[in-house]
Amino acid sequence: MRNSTFVFVDLVGFAAATETHGDELAARLAIRLADIADGACQPGDRLVKSIGDAVLCLSDSPETGLRLAAAIVQATTLEPSFPAVRTGLHHGTAVHRRGDVFGSSVNLACRPADPLALGARSASSSPRSAERGRARRLPQ
Repeated sequence: MRNSTFVFVDLVGFAAATETHGDELAARLAIRLADIADGACQPGDRLVKSIGDAVLCLSDSPETGLRLAAAIVQATTLEPSFPAVRTGLHHGTAVHRRGDVFGSSVNLACRPADPLALGARSASSSPRSAERGRARRLPQ
């Protein structure tokens, strides 16, 4: 087990878009999100996997995890007609096996994205506190 910051990003309204516009568009959006996330990774970051309409990345530190999440969000806003995204972050330990990550820290990163409003970003207290030594709201 080792410490990492886990960054989860998912597309808002993906199920509705699939129903309205079909599976082909849904696949293109999901693949584009994975490409954006992979392209946003810097040294110490890694795209772990694409999970349907979401991606899971990891970063070496809370600071670089926040930077990665912001880069993904910014890149998606520059894409014409791209859906809004939600992000969740958590810094902690996880088991690393066969290129994947497992554990409660990963689950905590994935949870905040579920109930948030369009375009919202959230982080557990660990990444937020690491940025300038205190908790703060992530920039919109």
